[in-house]
Amino acid sequence: MKFKSEVEQFPQDTQRTLKRAKKIGPWLSIMPSHVSGTILPSTEFRDSLMFRYERVPSNLPTSCDGCGESKKFDVNHALDCKKCRLATTRHDEIRDELRDLLAHVFSPSRIRCEPMINPAPMRANGTETHVPSASSSSDFIRSFWEASTDTVIDVRVTKLDSKSYKNLPPKKALERQEKEMKKKYCKPCENQRRHFTSLVVSTDSMFGFEARAFLKRLAKLLAEEWEKPYPTVRGFINARMSIAQVRATNRCIRGSRIPVSNMSNRFRWEGEGGAGLGLLKSDN
Repeated sequence: MKFKSEVEQFPQDTQRTLKRAKKIGPWLSIMPSHVSGTILPSTEFRDSLMFRYERVPSNLPTSCDGCGESKKFDVNHALDCKKCRLATTRHDEIRDELRDLLAHVFSPSRIRCEPMINPAPMRANGTETHVPSASSSSDFIRSFWEASTDTVIDVRVTKLDSKSYKNLPPKKALERQEKEMKKKYCKPCENQRRHFTSLVVSTDSMFGFEARAFLKRLAKLLAEEWEKPYPTVRGFINARMSIAQVRATNRCIRGSRIPVSNMSNRFRWEGEGGAGLGLLKSDN
């Protein structure tokens, strides 16, 4: 009751963040270890604490170096900027963490990266129909839910405090994202006799229903593989995935948005009219 009364003194946006804080802290409950992959650098740790309590991290850039916006750089811009690749590739950290955990159970031949959901089928008139492909954050796993059955998982990272979801409870916002993904990919997967799993996670490490079910299944498989108690493995996986999301979010805040092509000053061998290629000519 004291927590509730204290929280109600803050603005509505801050209340929303603080009320879900108890669901997004597995990264705080595990011992840091290089062996277990549970180390967070000091900057990421401090920034995550600031996000957890709706505070502004210190020493933020003065402007966005990706889109050139002159207005003040803030957390919302860092997480929403569409002109740079950091916001759109933050799911890569979640995908890579999943692959690392899956590799302890499945052989490399049973895991595929960025699969095509299915080839475009032909209509009666001989033209191809449009079938969506999985995104760059998707994986293909054999015998995950059922033996000898293929599963396609697709990762999506969403910001629960965006304008689209401010009037929705966090759980409902995640469910909406899951429904959108299933509407796009579920039917094509079923036509190819595959399972589809939408793995939706928020920028502050809150997982959707299907994502939690997926991690529970993964924990069961790992517990059998490692011969460890299921609750211990489940807690470990929760912490690892939470840490991965912390890194992904911090990457949007602290990462450089300057394209590598603008930073590189490589020597061009071709030169004017290919003259530089003469340096490579042999005596023969």
